[in-house]
Amino acid sequence: MRRPRPALAVVVLALALAACNGNTSHGNGLQVLSPGQLPTGRPAGATGNVDRGNATVMVTGDVDVSSSIDQLQGPAVYSAAPGGMALEWNDVQHGPDALALSGPTFKGTRSTSAALRLQITVGAPVGTLTFDSQAGECRITVTKSDAHTFDGSFACSALQDIGGHTVDANGTFTASG
Repeated sequence: MRRPRPALAVVVLALALAACNGNTSHGNGLQVLSPGQLPTGRPAGATGNVDRGNATVMVTGDVDVSSSIDQLQGPAVYSAAPGGMALEWNDVQHGPDALALSGPTFKGTRSTSAALRLQITVGAPVGTLTFDSQAGECRITVTKSDAHTFDGSFACSALQDIGGHTVDANGTFTASG
């Protein structure tokens, strides 16, 4: 009976690893990495390509504020439906106004929940106020969710901040790349 040759097995393994170079794809867009090696670039399919956008916010009730929010803040985390997102638009020109969405991506209309959160920050005469919806106060409508575009609108009723200010709010958002 013939015994396996350890030296030949080591050579074959070394050639296979050299061919892979620890950084190739198997056709699925995923990198093959050696232990401790960091990925290079953005993994295919892990995020959408959104890096710019804007939003509008109108708040009425205990405070009245209308804002055009001019910038999608990076880094934007986004994967087209059915995926996930963590997006924030900021008014870099005029101050604290912001809109943030986080949770699963979808098309259609859904109410906010512990998993799907909408947060509005506005500068008001009484100071900067943040309204956080994660209990159904807001309905989010997504009209487009693909690899390069995320568009929609929202409408909120009886949204409260931690100081007890109550408002209704509505607006639009777009992110593209």
